[in-house]
Amino acid sequence: MRLVPFWDYLIVEREKLTSSSVIIPEDSAKLHAKNEGVVTAVGDHCDSSVKALIGKKVIFKQHSGNWMKHDDEDFFPIHQDDILVVVQK
Repeated sequence: MRLVPFWDYLIVEREKLTSSSVIIPEDSAKLHAKNEGVVTAVGDHCDSSVKALIGKKVIFKQHSGNWMKHDDEDFFPIHQDDILVVVQK
């Protein structure tokens, strides 16, 4: 099922904090996840510059968005104004 963000929100796929030698509980991994991720979807009312970010890595404000779960998949919607930086390679 494809999720479409409402209004001027976007969905970011975040990397969870992991370690090769330590098992981190899922809730703790979410709490300490980096404030960066890849934009996977944008709402219809997002600015055109934000719509161009699909598939790109961004850094966003530390306390923005909320982890949500749908069909056993985690997703992270944030407001377009919470994006601070686009990571370019």
